[in-house]
Amino acid sequence: MKNPRNARRQTLILALFASLLLLAPLAAIAQERTGSLSIDVTDDKQSPLSGVTLTIMVDEKPRTQVTDPTGKAIFDNLPLGNYTVNAEIQGFVPGNASAEVKAGQPTPLSLVMRSMTSDGR
Repeated sequence: MKNPRNARRQTLILALFASLLLLAPLAAIAQERTGSLSIDVTDDKQSPLSGVTLTIMVDEKPRTQVTDPTGKAIFDNLPLGNYTVNAEIQGFVPGNASAEVKAGQPTPLSLVMRSMTSDGR
């Protein structure tokens, strides 16, 4: 004859396991509601630009990144949608580029910045 306490424990363990199996797909769905933007910034000679300040608006708030020595930066955990990246660095004309962030792999975006001429244009 089975002990009632053991039977309740087994039922509880099975219920907990079943709940975890049901919740696992929900966690995967929640993770796919965000994406990332992977940005490459170069000058007009295709050389990477380090130290470029990149700004995007997320939920009406600015988010900023600075490019690394290879001209790369990434914005993680972005709500899916369209973004415009504004880029600024001294000696270059400010630039911008747009991309749609989708779930899954990082969305690539290349931005080429033009050097200012000596007359300030």
